[in-house]
Amino acid sequence: MTDYVYTSGGFPSSPSSGDSLVINGLLYDWTGTAWKVRSVTSNRVEFTATANQATKTGLTYFVGSIDCYINGAKMLLGSDFTATNGTSVTFTPALDLADEVQLILGSNASTSDNFYTKAEVHSLLGYVALANTVAPALSGTATTGNTLSTSNGTWTGTPAPAFTYQWQRGASNIAGATNNTYTIVTDDETNTLKCVVTATNALGSATIASNNSATIPVYVADPHWANVTLLLQGAGANGSSVFTDLSSVANTITKVGTPTVSTSISKFGGSSIDLSTQGDAFYVPASGIDMNYGTSTDFTWEFWIYPTAWSSYTKLIAQWSGGFQFMFMASGGIAIEDSSGTSYISNPIAQSDVALNTWHHMAVSRQGSSMKFFLNGVGHAFTSNLNFAPQNTSIGIGKAYTQSGNTIDSYIDDLRITNGVGRYSADFTPPTAAFPTS
Repeated sequence: MTDYVYTSGGFPSSPSSGDSLVINGLLYDWTGTAWKVRSVTSNRVEFTATANQATKTGLTYFVGSIDCYINGAKMLLGSDFTATNGTSVTFTPALDLADEVQLILGSNASTSDNFYTKAEVHSLLGYVALANTVAPALSGTATTGNTLSTSNGTWTGTPAPAFTYQWQRGASNIAGATNNTYTIVTDDETNTLKCVVTATNALGSATIASNNSATIPVYVADPHWANVTLLLQGAGANGSSVFTDLSSVANTITKVGTPTVSTSISKFGGSSIDLSTQGDAFYVPASGIDMNYGTSTDFTWEFWIYPTAWSSYTKLIAQWSGGFQFMFMASGGIAIEDSSGTSYISNPIAQSDVALNTWHHMAVSRQGSSMKFFLNGVGHAFTSNLNFAPQNTSIGIGKAYTQSGNTIDSYIDDLRITNGVGRYSADFTPPTAAFPTS
């Protein structure tokens, strides 16, 4: 025989004859087909014991219709306590100081029995069947190697549900893909992914598929991957301070200030790097990134930027001193200052031409005798023979190395540096997905 104190959670799925159930102070017995109220009325008495308290008086109960719980544990009638006179209870042994006691008291039984079905007991508990009001939704960049996430959607019902997940490729379940995130593999290419979310509470389960799906293109690897010396993406949980160089170099990233991952602003993958607080930036070792291009080596710097404010000299990628600075000047627009102190300003790109609080793709690419700055794929020529000869100190991302102020005050995503390859020489369409990682 099992005694249940019903507060929340599940209804006893397989009760046996003689099992009892306490619901909101009422005491029920399982007859084999239904729950029967043990008495017409029931009363709950709760108190905190004094030291060596042996009795509780002033009660009214029907003899044989009483349950006792001490500190949440059910006591055995006749062994742990006696209740024979209908007015008091004797505890054996006596209670300890501060014991929490609960008595469930039943009064004289009626000649007519009240029966409660499972559904009726659920109603007594205020249970409401599950219903979905907003379907789950997928987020993330749908390319091989990236991770998709699903929301739970919005549900009504009492008690609140727990959730399970099953990702599907087409109409088939993906074995083992039962988390709320899924990392895309090559088998997914050319197929459509969705996630089926199942909500479950004491009344049962309800299942609904995500209201959007992701069709996975064939992954195209970067033909210049061997030349990539830095790749930073804004992937991660909101507020995370972990940043990893995804290039094969695997540079050590040193944080300046308190840069974090933000899911409130995103270009790709549902998150970005938050450098919007004055002073936030990164340092990357010059030895690993190797930006000593001199006057002739091809290269490409590119990233997505979501500016929230411009300073007088916003340093984008820079080293100081005796190295170089790629900056955005309030008065003159985009500028590069090389290791000899020679600078070139590209007009007509000015800070006012780059709207705040929106994403822009920026790139600097040198290919042979052509060096250009590109804003959203539109090119503007620079002097091509600027001398890039960085000193053996770190490269600053978002500020010049060791220099105070002039920080980027922006969100960035997908920052990539490619050495030895000028990826762009003419106007182009900016990337529509995150950069490949191989």
